[in-house]
Amino acid sequence: MERFTMNLSPHLTSLAEKALETLMRQVQGAVSAVISTADGFDVASRADDAAQGARLAAMASSIAAICTVIGEESQIGEHQSIAIESETGYVVMVHVTHAANPMILNLVADKTAVLAQMIYFAKQTAAQLSEACA
Repeated sequence: MERFTMNLSPHLTSLAEKALETLMRQVQGAVSAVISTADGFDVASRADDAAQGARLAAMASSIAAICTVIGEESQIGEHQSIAIESETGYVVMVHVTHAANPMILNLVADKTAVLAQMIYFAKQTAAQLSEACA
């Protein structure tokens, strides 16, 4: 499965790939990670296969859109991150600020992960990627 990179520079894609490599090493229990465009296209991924990366990218986009509406309707402002706990693991999504290409970092881990650590490293990775792309 091909990635949608028409409007993304090779430099941005390379930075995203390197950021995910580092993130996967930092988080104990990390299973997969994807950086996607805000509209749900896979920019970089560390997943079992390309199809899984594409699915995670599309789901992150949809969940982020729902959370935007929740933030607006509850008058708490725009969400910064999203954390989901399930029976066997966690999912953390963080916005990556980029003027031309806003992105979403999606990190999946099993229950051996520490949720606070996932959020910390995901936010740190997103901030570093935003700064590198500025």
